[in-house]
Amino acid sequence: MHTRTGNTATMLIPHIRTYLSQLYCGWFAAHGTHARLTPKRIGVMLALTLLFPLIEAANWLGFALDGLLFPHWRQASLEAPLFIIGNPRSGTTLLHRLLMRDADTFYVMETWETLLAPSVIQRVIFRALARLDRLAGRPLGRLIAAIERGVQRRIPMHGVGIRQPEEDEGLLVHLWEGLMPWGFFPDPDLPPAARFDQELPRDQQDRIMRFYRDCLLRHAHARTPGRHYLAKSPAFSGKVAALLRHIPDARCVVLVRSPLEQVPSELSFRSFIWHRFADPLERYPLVEPVLAKIDHWYRHPIEVLRARPPATWLEITYDELTEDPEAAIRRIYQHLGLELSPAYAETLARLSRRAQGYCSQHRYTLEQVGLSRETVVARYADVFAAYGFDTGAPGSALDEDHAATLVRRQRGRRAARRAARLRRRALAAKRNRRRARVARRAHPSRTP
Repeated sequence: MHTRTGNTATMLIPHIRTYLSQLYCGWFAAHGTHARLTPKRIGVMLALTLLFPLIEAANWLGFALDGLLFPHWRQASLEAPLFIIGNPRSGTTLLHRLLMRDADTFYVMETWETLLAPSVIQRVIFRALARLDRLAGRPLGRLIAAIERGVQRRIPMHGVGIRQPEEDEGLLVHLWEGLMPWGFFPDPDLPPAARFDQELPRDQQDRIMRFYRDCLLRHAHARTPGRHYLAKSPAFSGKVAALLRHIPDARCVVLVRSPLEQVPSELSFRSFIWHRFADPLERYPLVEPVLAKIDHWYRHPIEVLRARPPATWLEITYDELTEDPEAAIRRIYQHLGLELSPAYAETLARLSRRAQGYCSQHRYTLEQVGLSRETVVARYADVFAAYGFDTGAPGSALDEDHAATLVRRQRGRRAARRAARLRRRALAAKRNRRRARVARRAHPSRTP
C-alpha cells in the first residue's frame, strides 16, 4: 500500500536547512579545511549555490504536476526488486551492467532519470525532446556523447554517462540526503547517512525512505508488468533495515571483496571525487572516516539480512564474480528463482568472456594511502575469516574497470552502427541521384 509523504513544504524544511548550513560553511567557514576556497572550489560553490536550486525547483515542480497529470503512478507496484549492495569497488557496477542486459527480467534507472528527471512529467518532456533531436539528425545526442567521452577519459576507473544506469541513491540528493553531499563537502566527520539505520531518528528515516519509494513507483508505473527493478545501491548497505521496512519483498545481492583490495581502491576513488570538487589539503583525505564507513558496510548488511529468509538474499565475492561472471550470475538466478532465458544465456556468455579478458591499468596500494597490510588484516580479521580471503596477499588493487570497459565497448559498437547507417544512407542517396540523371537523359524534357 502506498503511503503519502505528507505536506511537501513541511517535509522539505529540515533538508533545506541542512543544505543552507553546508552552503554557509562552504563560503564562510572553509579556511584551512579540505573545502578551502580556491578558484576551482569557488566554481563548484557557485554551481551548488546557483545552478543546483534551479534544477531542484524544476524537479519539485515535476513532482507536484505528477499528482495532477499522472495520478496513477501511485497505483504502480514494485515486484520483488533486486538491490545490489556492499562496499563500493567490490564489483557492484560490473554485476549491475551484466544483469541489466536481461531486459526481459529487469529494468533499471538511468543517470538522467535519477538526477535530472525524477518525475513522470519530466521524463515525458525529455523523451519528446529526444525524439525531436533524432528527427533533426541528433545534434544534441552527438554533443552529449562527446561530453561523455571527455568525462570518461577523466574517470577511467568507472563507466559513466548520463544515459548509463548508476546508483539510484542519487535520488536522495533531491532531499539533500545520502552520501552524495559528502562528495561536495569533504567534512572530517562521517555523515550520519553512512550509518543510516543506527544514527538517524526513525521519523527521519521513514520520511526519506517514503520519498525514495515514491520515486521508484513513478519509475515503475510505465514499465511492463512482470519485470523486476534492478538497483546498484552500495549506499543502501547502511540503510538496508530501513529499505526492507518500506519495500518488504526486496531481494539483495551482497558483493564482498578482500579488504586488502577494496580499501585502497575505495580510498583512491574517494580521493579522486574530493579532488574533483575541492582542493583537499592531503592527497588522500579523510582516511579514518572512510575506513569507519567501510567497517560498517562490511558487517551491517549481513547482520540485518541474516534475519531474513535465505531465499531472498545471497553473498557473492568479487573474485567469484570476476573470475567467472557467467557462473556467478547463474548462481544468482538459481538462488532467487529467476528464469534464465536462452537469449540472455547467449548474451551472458559473450559478456562474460569480455569481462574475463580485461586487464586493468589502474593499480593502487595500501602504502600509497598510508596503510599497511598488517593494519588492514587486523582491522578486518572477521571479514578475512568469514570469506576465506588470503591475509598474505599484497595490499593492492586493480580497479574495477571491467564495467567501464564494457560501457566503452558498447558505445563503440553504437557509434560503429550509426556510422554504418549513415554510410548506407549516403550510398542510397548517391544511387538515387544517379538513377535520376539516367532517367532525365532517357526522357529529356521538351521545351515548346
